[in-house]
Amino acid sequence: MALANCKRCGKLFNRMHLEICAECNKEDDEKFFLIRDYLKDNRRATIYEVSDGTGVEVSMIIRFIREGRITPIDNPNLAYPCDNCGTAIQHDRYCKPCKDKLQKGLSSTREELRQSGDKSARTDYFHKRER
Repeated sequence: MALANCKRCGKLFNRMHLEICAECNKEDDEKFFLIRDYLKDNRRATIYEVSDGTGVEVSMIIRFIREGRITPIDNPNLAYPCDNCGTAIQHDRYCKPCKDKLQKGLSSTREELRQSGDKSARTDYFHKRER
């Protein structure tokens, strides 16, 4: 039995596979069903229209999309802002240009670390031989 504090309300609960307690999970499910029912009648609604129509926060709708519970494929206007630049996207956290920029930065940093690591390894080798 793994006890944990709910990430949302802080209450102690028996954690099986969720990060939140049963009550918070039930609340999430109720909000999800509200969104799902709204989207059945309003397939072309934007994320902000869904929020206004259901009373569910935009951040929670985005979380449901990222978790795969709501699919933008079935609802073509469900877009949310890229975490970096704000461009409208329908999956992941970043738009393609921001992903490419991040990947390029990571690659160059990795290369710099590899090169500096090679120099320090050679320096360590020569210092050990001199001793």
